[in-house]
Amino acid sequence: MKIAGESFLERTIADLAGHGFQEIVLVLGQTDYADAAFQSHLSETFSSLDITFVLQDQPKGMGDALLATESYLGESFAIVAPYHLQGGTFLTEALSLNENHVLLAAQTDSPWEYGILEIDNGNAKSIVEKPARGSEPSNLKVQATYLLGKSFLEILRQEPADEYNFESALTKLMQTETVKVLETPEPLPSLKYAWHLLTLLEKVLKTLPDANKDAADIAKTAIIDDSPGPV
Repeated sequence: MKIAGESFLERTIADLAGHGFQEIVLVLGQTDYADAAFQSHLSETFSSLDITFVLQDQPKGMGDALLATESYLGESFAIVAPYHLQGGTFLTEALSLNENHVLLAAQTDSPWEYGILEIDNGNAKSIVEKPARGSEPSNLKVQATYLLGKSFLEILRQEPADEYNFESALTKLMQTETVKVLETPEPLPSLKYAWHLLTLLEKVLKTLPDANKDAADIAKTAIIDDSPGPV
């Protein structure tokens, strides 16, 4: 899906590359996996990166997607949603904590809509998926960008295959190992609903430079005010 001429995925990969990440494993559904032109375009665009394409043959959730990549992962790895345009920025900060496992979290005014963290001393103790109003353990929601070690995969492998096995495996990891929480100053973008595209569009437009005014035919009486941001 393109926005301002470039796909979310390309913007996310470019941000990761700009922060020194070199090995990318992309989990694709059947349509994209069968699209040779799509894969060729990404490989050529990011020719300096080591990009591997992995098939998830059925949409069985995030845990199943991660296990499909297992043979390509090292002792530690990062997971980034393809529309988290600043994934590299936050992962670099997560790496600076020198911890095996780091979750990104952000404040939310509607915790009943998300996976919410139970926190103790800056460490995650459990995730409550869409808690009932008034029973939420905090107002920190988990965001789909993670830094994890291989011990997480061992736990995930033992979990029953269902939609939330990734979250249940994370909770079990929290009970046996330290899982640090890195709170971001604002929530990372979501694509849960179609109108979330408007928020993503606003974020992208703010990163673009001003248009080339010399190439435009602008009336002498027009005033271009770029004080709130690029035009």
